[in-house]
Amino acid sequence: MRTLDLLGADAYDADGQHVGTVHDLRLESGARPTRDSGEPAYAMGSLVIGPAGFAHRLGYGRAQMAGPWPLTLIFRRMAARSFVVAWADLERVEHRKVTLRSGADRRPAVEES
Repeated sequence: MRTLDLLGADAYDADGQHVGTVHDLRLESGARPTRDSGEPAYAMGSLVIGPAGFAHRLGYGRAQMAGPWPLTLIFRRMAARSFVVAWADLERVEHRKVTLRSGADRRPAVEES
């Protein structure tokens, strides 16, 4: 699977309800070293899922991001509807579709100030 297969994929909960779209991937270091370089690789840690990824791509999911106040207000509200799900909390990953495990932990994607 490639990261491009995940970005933009539809996300569903265990009951089959659409919960958003994958709009960001969070990688973690410390995976098994690669054979060619011997350097530690990165592994998929979690996915950011929500109704729109535009606000996150502009940085409004981070507390320190600021801009013109009307845009900040609008984009922070958009980003606040997103959540983070650990890779281990996915039941199934198919082409352009991910299904969350029942009881998956949904953490807020917006960092607090």
